[in-house]
Amino acid sequence: MNPNPTRQTGEPRRRVAVAPGVYVRDGKYEISYTDIEGRFRFKTLGPVRQPGSREGLTKRDALAAREKLRVAIRAGEAVAPSRAKLDEVASSFFEMFESLVAAGEKSERTLDLYRQRYRSHLERPLGRLRIQNLRAEHVARVLGELRRQGLSPWTITGVYTLLGTILNHAVTRGIINDSPLRRLSRTERPAGRNRTRARVLTEKEIEQLIDSTPESYRALVATAAYSGLRQSELLALRWCDVDFEEEVLFVRHQLSRATRAKPARLLPLKTDAGERTVILLPALHRMLRQHRETAFKRGHAQTDDFLFATLTGQPIYYRNASARGLDVAANRAGLNNPDQQKLSFHDLRHSFISHLIAGGIDVVVVQRQAGHARPSITLDRYSHEFANAQRAADLRARIAATGFGN
Repeated sequence: MNPNPTRQTGEPRRRVAVAPGVYVRDGKYEISYTDIEGRFRFKTLGPVRQPGSREGLTKRDALAAREKLRVAIRAGEAVAPSRAKLDEVASSFFEMFESLVAAGEKSERTLDLYRQRYRSHLERPLGRLRIQNLRAEHVARVLGELRRQGLSPWTITGVYTLLGTILNHAVTRGIINDSPLRRLSRTERPAGRNRTRARVLTEKEIEQLIDSTPESYRALVATAAYSGLRQSELLALRWCDVDFEEEVLFVRHQLSRATRAKPARLLPLKTDAGERTVILLPALHRMLRQHRETAFKRGHAQTDDFLFATLTGQPIYYRNASARGLDVAANRAGLNNPDQQKLSFHDLRHSFISHLIAGGIDVVVVQRQAGHARPSITLDRYSHEFANAQRAADLRARIAATGFGN
């Protein structure tokens, strides 16, 4: 049988069987197989080798390719052809994640962050690409562009992690065999660490910062500096979370980030350890009492009213808290110098925890005040501060033993 039948103009294309499961159509080999879902399919291999030529495929090549594909399907290593684009797979992933949020297994804030990262950094360069055609070089180009834009290593790592999660979703749905991220070289993968370390302010710098804060944001910045709360926890505080008699703050919620589609809402904390009682330091106790008097005058001091609210009683938007509150205060206090990273709410949290450690507070107490899930996390993240505190304690003990200065 002629393995390369010609087709006259106007004649329909026909498959001609040349071996079990091997066909020729329009001068190309095709093989038949049953995919992992039990559907009968054909796969085009390539042109038939012509007599006297070294290019193209032989019948033996086609038979070997068919057997290799059948073995891969039996082993679960092959997937059915799909025209699904990354946008479609991402949409499926977000629908799945929404169901986990509704069940209380995942955070709504995490879902919002994932959506924002996808829209900002992945949708345009990769969204319209068929996911089975996505290669490591495509990802490498996107990562390179993010680096050229000057994004922090932490942000780039977040984008990379999200893409990996979406691709793993495609693997579990049988759309691709494996994630192309596995074929990225170690050099191309994001480092995952920012070049700068969190800043630790001295007591004097903290006082200067609070004194330099605009009046409408002063209580917020002071609470951040003297409680170590995360920004989302700060903005979620309500007057029912403050006990002036017991001198404590109750951390019970975090605040979602408002969008055009959704207003800010109270959300559960990420972990059970995040729900905690934080000591109200004397300086903060006095300031919050004064802040409550101002809130009373505005009519925003009811039990369920937010501590840090706009003139209309709505919670302060997180970007305004940074741009109009902390940034202005740090600039006025001379704490945002060109040779330093800009002061952030995380720096205030880091400073608070570092001062607890320097004061010799037990690691378990520090862990609970910080809202870490385990003491080991506190030790790992603040190992340098614990080491410094231990050296200082040892030095004081040795000097005391000499009787010097007694």
